[in-house]
Amino acid sequence: MLTKIAGGDIIDPVNGRLGKGDLWIKDDKIVPAPAGGAADRTIEASGCIVMAGAIDIHSHIGGGNVNTARLLLPEQHAAHQLRPATTPLSNAGWSTFQTGCLYAKMGFTTVVEPAMSPGAALHTHLELADIPIIDKATLAILGNDDFLLSMIRDDAPSTMIEDYVAWTVASTRALGVKVINAGAAAAFKENVRTFSLDDVVPSYGVSSRKIVKTLQAAVDSLGLPHPLHVHCNNLGSPGSANTAAATIAAADGLPLHLAHLQFYGYGTEGKRGFSSAAARLAELVNATPEVTIDIGQVMFGQTVTVSSDVMRQFSARGSAHPKKTVIHDGDGNGGGIVPYSYGKDFYGTMQWAIGLELFLLIDDPWRVFFTT
Repeated sequence: MLTKIAGGDIIDPVNGRLGKGDLWIKDDKIVPAPAGGAADRTIEASGCIVMAGAIDIHSHIGGGNVNTARLLLPEQHAAHQLRPATTPLSNAGWSTFQTGCLYAKMGFTTVVEPAMSPGAALHTHLELADIPIIDKATLAILGNDDFLLSMIRDDAPSTMIEDYVAWTVASTRALGVKVINAGAAAAFKENVRTFSLDDVVPSYGVSSRKIVKTLQAAVDSLGLPHPLHVHCNNLGSPGSANTAAATIAAADGLPLHLAHLQFYGYGTEGKRGFSSAAARLAELVNATPEVTIDIGQVMFGQTVTVSSDVMRQFSARGSAHPKKTVIHDGDGNGGGIVPYSYGKDFYGTMQWAIGLELFLLIDDPWRVFFTT
């Protein structure tokens, strides 16, 4: 079947297409314009942008923490409103169905749920299967679970750790592995409330750096399609750029992906002790070709923060808006749900600007992903 997308504004710089024109598709592949020009189907795209579908590699769209957020904030979805008189139930907003439709409306074709607890994999995949239109994938969380930390503590052979990582990815049907504040959730269970890259997990005697390096090597050795996806220590804290810089340096020639880098783009300068370190981080990313990042761009207004960084979410509970949170320990990471309103004040606008700075200052656009 030959399909013609007619009259759209084509944006395809890789193939030298930029401007109004037609796009031809045959058997699900883009092809040159046929000599005869006859199409079996024509889609009129005048006034529309025609470009590759967007990919969101870091968005919480399914699983236990997302559902906990739904329970915590019923006022933010349509189930809080009056139900139709003719039906006993109605479709709640912020549902799986709405997630797929809204992403498709924005031009996204693929979304990755980046924080799937292995123990909740079945439920997560069942929920993702209910999201229409878009393609979905997941990252399995490792780095705070007893089995892995015990192996690292006991100097287990790298092949044993690789077997465990491979088994986790295969049994949970994940695309790759994410480590979230490596070791911090395990330390949190022992009443530790701050944790940095070279801090050591009590009872295990292994540092956050050691956990990250071990998982990075295992993921690389296994040849997984996505490098280790790292949620660094000290998210959102003034001076967190130091942690991000140290983590980038720790890549040491192996692929590494840093999640929501904007939340680590903070220095300590100025009278408020809060400043932009975006230029410093962008320079480091530019100089480290094995590192990719996503931004974590701030959008003004009400939102809900969903994270398996239980230590960070616990420390942020005082900033909740409205004043209610869920913090839970669990197998491995646990998690936290903290509603938050990004205002157009000094801190909110700084975060917004830091995200844009990273976009503009990192030279290679193929190593930068737009996420929120």
